Amino acid sequence: MRSTTAVCCAVAATALLATAGCGGTTHHAAGDRHTAAAPAKGAAKDTGTTPPAGDSAARAALTAAAKLAESKKSADITQTMDLYGKRTSAKGSYTWGTGEARSDTMVDAAKVGFQKLVHTDQIEARQIGTATYYRIDPQPSGPLQGRHWVRIDLSAYLGTAAANTDAGDAAKGDPAVALRRLAASTDLRTVGPATVDGRRTTHYRGHVPASAAMKKQGLVEPPLEDVWLTPDGTLVRVRQDVSSVITTLDFTSFGGVKEIAVPPGWDTADRTDEVAAQRQKALHPSTPGATS
Repeated sequence: MRSTTAVCCAVAATALLATAGCGGTTHHAAGDRHTAAAPAKGAAKDTGTTPPAGDSAARAALTAAAKLAESKKSADITQTMDLYGKRTSAKGSYTWGTGEARSDTMVDAAKVGFQKLVHTDQIEARQIGTATYYRIDPQPSGPLQGRHWVRIDLSAYLGTAAANTDAGDAAKGDPAVALRRLAASTDLRTVGPATVDGRRTTHYRGHVPASAAMKKQGLVEPPLEDVWLTPDGTLVRVRQDVSSVITTLDFTSFGGVKEIAVPPGWDTADRTDEVAAQRQKALHPSTPGATS
């Protein structure tokens, strides 16, 4: 039911709520240059020089931006993820600051393996904590009969321990988390002025610790995180590169708290155990019933 792409999408989606990403293109220590699969629409154009690493001005700018982001509570977002040369995109809303960060986006149904369960090319995906809820067409028979939602928890891919670890990040996953994490980077530096979708920004870069979800997937190298801020400190873009995936999150229309509700239990089919069993069978075909 779920492909490798879908697994990485699930990991990335939860990491998105922790503003941690599942990123990755190949990057190199010398000059921190990296090669992406293809630049996203409206890709940033850097025009400045690079000051010394870890400059205090960059740290101060990110710290101030974190305080501003905390006050915003919500934003419209566009996410793109390049995975092994293939792009997945999502667009919708993202809320934080109420105890648990949540997102409600529309994604390509085929990219997440649900094309046979909806009558359109797009499917609604609500990310709440470590769980993703997909809105499907009610099926005439079987375990999805009459249900409008399918729930899959991240533990299906990572095991309960790793998923619970990331759940703590997801619960506090406002954009300020990413900004403060980058501000604490030991190799933080200002890349320079950049234009992002016509907006004037300053680009900052540094390596940050890998999340539990990344480590479970074998992505132990510290992710390279990039942040773009406007002159008044408004967050425009967060990007992370890890291994073979690059995840980019663009923020627009900040302000207010948008309601993103948990779908009702009676209308939801939880397929976490089924997906976990399928993944274990694929990973350990000679070990029936293996668990994470």
